[in-house]
Amino acid sequence: MNKAKRDVTKARRIKSVVERAEANKKPGIDM
Repeated sequence: MNKAKRDVTKARRIKSVVERAEANKKPGIDM
């Protein structure tokens, strides 16, 4: 159970990092 929870947290963190990278690649979007 604990491992699954950890995997979800890791996946969510990776997802947010990827989304931020994608946003940075697009011109005209400043964060």
